[in-house]
Formats: sequence, C-alpha cells, structure tokens
Amino acid sequence: MASNCINGKFLCTGFGLVDSQHNNFIKLLERIRSQIPSANKGEIDLILDELFLYSLYHFETEERLLEKYNLESFPKHLEQHREYTEKMEQFKIDCLLEKAELTLEIIEFLEQWLINHIKETDVIDFQAAQKIDDAKM
Repeated sequence: MASNCINGKFLCTGFGLVDSQHNNFIKLLERIRSQIPSANKGEIDLILDELFLYSLYHFETEERLLEKYNLESFPKHLEQHREYTEKMEQFKIDCLLEKAELTLEIIEFLEQWLINHIKETDVIDFQAAQKIDDAKM
C-alpha cells in the first residue's frame, strides 16, 4: 500500500490511508495551535469539535482496518482510543462549563499523545498486519 509518512519513517505505518489521516491529524493540530492566541470561545469550541470528530473518524478507520487481523494487541489499541476519546469528551465539557480553556499545553499534550500512539501502537500493529498480508501471498 502506498504511504505518505510524516516526520520521518518512525511515524509511518505503511498503510496509505492511515498515514494520510495521521498527516491530516497533525495538520489539524498545527492549525489549532496557530489559532489559539487569537481565537474567541466560539472559535475554540468549533476547533475542539472538529478535532474530536476527526479523531472519531480516524479511530474508526484504524479499528475497521485492524479488526480483521485478530492481533493480540488489538484490545489494547481499542482501549487507547477509548481513553483518548473520553479525555477529549471531558475536556470539551470542561471548556463548555468554563472549567478549562484550550491552551498550548493542552495542544502539546494532544500532539504528544498522537505521536506516541503512532510510534508505539499504530506502527507496530500495522506492521504486524502487513506481515500477515505478506504471508498470504
């Protein structure tokens, strides 16, 4: 599968669709980072909604692709997605209730979570899936 890797090979899963979505995720986070200093509350709420919805879309894509491989690590992968989703939901609620605000620290946390998840989970799981595909040929 053709792949469009980000930040060097260590963030490359080898699955083109997933790598393309990772690129989009990074671009979305970069856009959010650039808008934080000048964004008002309404804009921030829209940004958080977009980030949240894109993460749901991306996680569903990964899960749909990986579920057919019966990987031993798949339940852990699902759990990481669920934990991230729950944190994002809570953060959105806190922002709506004005208990928290979108800061560069939070964006940096989201960026680090994504990079670590790609390096430590996605790359490993998709490489294992590729080996299964290769063994079928």
